[in-house]
Amino acid sequence: MPTYDPVLACYQESENLDELLERADAALQLPTTTARGMLVCLETDFLQLLDEHAPSTTEFRAAHPVSSEFEVLWSTVFSSCVRLHASDGTTGTLLSLRTAHPEVAFLMTLDSGPFYRASFRPFFASLSPWVATPFLTSSNLVTLLQHAKADRRVSDLVITDFASRSQIQHRRGTRKTRTERTWTEESLDQVVDLLQQSGRWLHSLAFKYRVKIGNQHQRCGSNVSRACQFRTKGNLSWFFRQVARDLSGMVAEKNRFLRDRGRNERADLSPRPVIIEYGEPLFQDKSQNERLMTVLRKLEKAGLSVYHANPYFRASLVDFVDGSSYDVWVLSESRVILTPQLRCTYASIERVSNHILSAFAEGDMQDYREAIGVT
Repeated sequence: MPTYDPVLACYQESENLDELLERADAALQLPTTTARGMLVCLETDFLQLLDEHAPSTTEFRAAHPVSSEFEVLWSTVFSSCVRLHASDGTTGTLLSLRTAHPEVAFLMTLDSGPFYRASFRPFFASLSPWVATPFLTSSNLVTLLQHAKADRRVSDLVITDFASRSQIQHRRGTRKTRTERTWTEESLDQVVDLLQQSGRWLHSLAFKYRVKIGNQHQRCGSNVSRACQFRTKGNLSWFFRQVARDLSGMVAEKNRFLRDRGRNERADLSPRPVIIEYGEPLFQDKSQNERLMTVLRKLEKAGLSVYHANPYFRASLVDFVDGSSYDVWVLSESRVILTPQLRCTYASIERVSNHILSAFAEGDMQDYREAIGVT
């Protein structure tokens, strides 16, 4: 008689979302099982997108060492199950769960970390711009955990480790940011104070906590990154309904803010710039112009042409992934202006703006016209 496998049971078609999550919770009781995944923005329905845009094995192998082909196992109104067959002989299964926002999907697997890194992530990366990676900021990550901590079912939430970045204050050298990983067992407030005092911004947060399930308190642990990737152990039901719910709302709001920025979206071809506002006169030091130029040149699959670097900064950036293009300006001491040109996809402007926020310095994104008081 075959042995019952709670992981395989999770991949069987469920009658409803509650049953699927309960099966995942049972699988996560195994000490070796972790739920890994990410939230993404979709241009169309998930399965339709796979049928129309999933690359052929040849195309995928050209860009990735391990190529994958997909097989839809089942689909319901609340979820879909897909198996990836990798060219190295391994297979893995993933679930796509619908969220309250049609444009945002929750993708996850209970399979191994190597499968997630070598097949799962590259497969969806190859579907850009139809599948877009959304990005969070430090304030988003902090808000996410504040809401989680406020849930009355949660107790003893502490940060176990976090990755952060900060500016390197030198004029020479190609590395412009310092990346640090800190292991701790401090409260969220203590970590936020530490980041503010040291001028750092978050890249990811890991935390442990206890969730009340019936009369029991279950120990759990999770990790969330600014690229909307996650790991969680212990209880998927709470994570999906609390953390992923808030996360999908943040992603949907940012999607509405950034999409349709290309000039081609309007009959008069008018621009819709966004700005990154800093709370200090960062560009009072003109060496920051050169630093910004160095950071932009490091954006993968992109080309940069610099027209002026001092006293003001002006450059043109082309995203080779989908042909989106931008003018980048620095005309004041505390503001970067990013002006999309004729073509600008949501996937691209997310990628470009996050590169500036993550690799140069984190600031607040705003609509240019609203920032200067023009309606």
